[in-house]
Amino acid sequence: MSACNSGFYTVVKPLLDAGLPAVIGVNGAVFSDSAIEFCAKLYESLAVGLTLDEAAGRARLHIMEWGRSRNLFDWGLYRVYMPSREPRLLQRATTRAVASRQKSIRQDHLLAAGETQKLARNLDGMDFGEIMSELSRRRVLILGRFSERRLAVLESIKAHLKAHPNKYIPELFTFEKPESTSLTEAIIGFAALSRFIIADLSEPRSVQAELQAIVPNFQSVPVVTLMSRTGKEYALFASLQNYKNVVSPTVRYRDLDDLLEKIDLQVVPLARQGGGDQAHQARLSEAGPGQARPAALVK
Repeated sequence: MSACNSGFYTVVKPLLDAGLPAVIGVNGAVFSDSAIEFCAKLYESLAVGLTLDEAAGRARLHIMEWGRSRNLFDWGLYRVYMPSREPRLLQRATTRAVASRQKSIRQDHLLAAGETQKLARNLDGMDFGEIMSELSRRRVLILGRFSERRLAVLESIKAHLKAHPNKYIPELFTFEKPESTSLTEAIIGFAALSRFIIADLSEPRSVQAELQAIVPNFQSVPVVTLMSRTGKEYALFASLQNYKNVVSPTVRYRDLDDLLEKIDLQVVPLARQGGGDQAHQARLSEAGPGQARPAALVK
């Protein structure tokens, strides 16, 4: 299954309970082109008689190499569930031609795996600040209330940003917090690695505390606030507006269609002009040449 979140166990379990020998799904949000590339390589490998383990590994490596030039890192999202003890899902007669093709594919796979190990060693040698800077180039943190009605709006913002020409990586904090940190600490961690933040204040609850923790401590990360046309700003928000990273004015919207249009026309330009590009460059230059350490990570 190539749909976003199709690899979550709650989705897969009924299929496994029904007796399917194997299920592959996506553990999170995935780009359509990436899913197509993965499936094409997976099915090609299965058709020639490789085991599911070989086919999935080959498809993952293909996505890793294919996605590098496109700034896509979806290769780790594909999850395999395989209760079957049979390693091959599609049996092929072991003719000379089939055996030759399998041998060729396996040799190519070993070469690709070797190149991947070299890349991993290079990444291990990178300065931590360089890695953090790379992560913060396109990530956008979305904050808001997770009621059924408001969550639909936030999900629409996420989908719209994901399709943006700037190839943003939107993060909507709807998953469980890490065991070693509090929820606020986890959100702060995401904020530190964000290009900018979008906060919907239409029906604020936890957003108030989240912004209070984020805004004063990460003043190089722009925050663009949204609000429905009939909404009212909460009382303490005025104090946060004094910080330079809180972009003014708050973007008002009539309905979902109006909001999505304003994402392109107002929200993204405000984030970039209000500090997104300038702040990001400042984060890269603050530590000096060759040490692209985000200023947001420096206390």
